[in-house]
Amino acid sequence: TRNDDDLETRIDTSCQRVWLGNQGECRQLLLLTGELRQRPRFGDHFASGSLRSAVLCEPAPQCESDSATAVSQPTIEIYRAATTPPQQVTPAVLGSFVFDLHPTLHAADLQIGWGSEQGLSPIGSSHGYFTGDSPVDSAWLQAFEVLDVLPWDDRKIRKWLRSVGAGQVEVKSRGLYPLRMQFDANAYQRRYSVASGMPVTLLVTRIGERLRGIAARRLSTPTKIAPNH
Repeated sequence: TRNDDDLETRIDTSCQRVWLGNQGECRQLLLLTGELRQRPRFGDHFASGSLRSAVLCEPAPQCESDSATAVSQPTIEIYRAATTPPQQVTPAVLGSFVFDLHPTLHAADLQIGWGSEQGLSPIGSSHGYFTGDSPVDSAWLQAFEVLDVLPWDDRKIRKWLRSVGAGQVEVKSRGLYPLRMQFDANAYQRRYSVASGMPVTLLVTRIGERLRGIAARRLSTPTKIAPNH
């Protein structure tokens, strides 16, 4: 949600913002006020009102051997960073890997800072996919190894999928704005998937002024497949 500048300033002055994520989605925004802003567990910078936090809380995986009464511990990840003015993003050259950062980082506008710390840069817009030349393993992202970059053309996509023996095709999209188009990722998944073959992910995004399909191999399996964007 975007508020006018005056309201944003008042919130930053009196509240600490904490975005909560779980199972591939940003679930909730908390505004901490009063004593809650100064609790040590959140760090001294919370008192300034300029620090934002993104928090992931994922349930511990259950093994078949686990007893029904076993106590499982959730996995909790916290990322904090100071609020910074919007910056002009310089698109990066596509590297060997593409990363879909967690929606919670995007909601908190912390994706640029977190990505930079991991050596990642946005391919296009700051809310699109990120890229790098080395794999990154983190709960804050889904990782993909680039196989090819294709024009988003139905005939060429089908030809490439047949040439590699693709089976189940996952289609995701980010960073399509400002292209004016309706994009139904689920419809494309149904169109391109066949019963058997190599699994392939098509990451549809804008590279420069062109719409491209980045053919990739998924490296990470999310707790829950996040909705297509």
